[in-house]
Amino acid sequence: MKKSQVTKRFAAVLACFTLLFASCGKKAPETPVAAVSLDKSSLTLVLGGAFKLTAEKENTDDDIVWACSNDKVATVGNGTVTAVGVGSAVVSASAGGASAQCAVSVTTGEQVPLIKLDYDFLEIIIGNPITVSAAVFIDGFPDNNFDGFNWSSGNAEFFTVTPISGDKSKASVAAVDLGMSYLSVAADYFGREISAEIDVTVKEDISFNIKNIAPTALGYHVTLSTAAPDNEFTPDIEVWENGEIAAGAALDWSLKAGESDTVLDSTALAAGVFTAAAVGSTIAVFSCESRLSGEIFSGEISVTVSKPVIPLSQAFDFELNANRPATILTGAAGAVQSVELDGTAIVAYTANTNESVPALKFAFTAGAGTFGLGGVTGLEYGEHDL
Repeated sequence: MKKSQVTKRFAAVLACFTLLFASCGKKAPETPVAAVSLDKSSLTLVLGGAFKLTAEKENTDDDIVWACSNDKVATVGNGTVTAVGVGSAVVSASAGGASAQCAVSVTTGEQVPLIKLDYDFLEIIIGNPITVSAAVFIDGFPDNNFDGFNWSSGNAEFFTVTPISGDKSKASVAAVDLGMSYLSVAADYFGREISAEIDVTVKEDISFNIKNIAPTALGYHVTLSTAAPDNEFTPDIEVWENGEIAAGAALDWSLKAGESDTVLDSTALAAGVFTAAAVGSTIAVFSCESRLSGEIFSGEISVTVSKPVIPLSQAFDFELNANRPATILTGAAGAVQSVELDGTAIVAYTANTNESVPALKFAFTAGAGTFGLGGVTGLEYGEHDL
């Protein structure tokens, strides 16, 4: 009796463990992903027309929400799309984080040809013609095989229009004088006269040619020294107005706002001359007023002023005081030969490094010229003092 009960209990426990391990080996069921679909992916309607889209959803209990990307072209309510304007839009149906779209195009329903230009308006300058293209569109689609266009200028005193040879769908618009008018293009499209117009403005144009400064990637730049003869520079600037040199055009000079006003002599700058006044950098601005429109055109030149670099391959006179003139002597090859002061060798620095040049000597020369003023206690070489 007892043995039978134990056997039954063991069998029950074994069955429980078997069920437990069996359930642990199974994966939890995956949550189904919501999906929405429409019966149409694209739709073309005539202005004022309507169409009801059908949406189907899966794995979600959420209500379908309808929306339109451009309510000036179409509206949508409970799936019904109504065309309210010519153009295109996208209608979407969403539910449970999923969505589907339908591209909607609305036309007039008539085969009405229109001419379209590749510019909405033109601004041109003398000497720089612009090519304009035209095409006939029918319900938004171009007829690329048609090129029977007639081009004209509203006022040939301001600009001219010349069809491109071999392709009348294009024309060259060239400025003649300052002013504003319209460009017109017309066509006889299979018995129907159509046309289009855009406004054209011929603008004032002033440009500058700086003849004695080579431009760099950063613009125009001048380097000056605080010592003559490299302490002064006069930019040679040509002013071009509407494709021609404006002889006698006056330039006004100033410093760019926020730039140093101590680097250049202000009086000389007003006359268009860069004269070094102090070590540093600044930006000079030149400007010219249009004689026709009064518009101001301008340009910039950056300026750097540094201390003079005195090549030791040359002889330079200077004086240590009012009574002791001396000269740096060089050899035949241009190298420093000797520098000595009262029999004592002194040290100089090279132009690009701080390495000393030993055994430099000064030799006295009676009546020699001087560098600097009396009382100078050393020769300035680059940014170093001897």
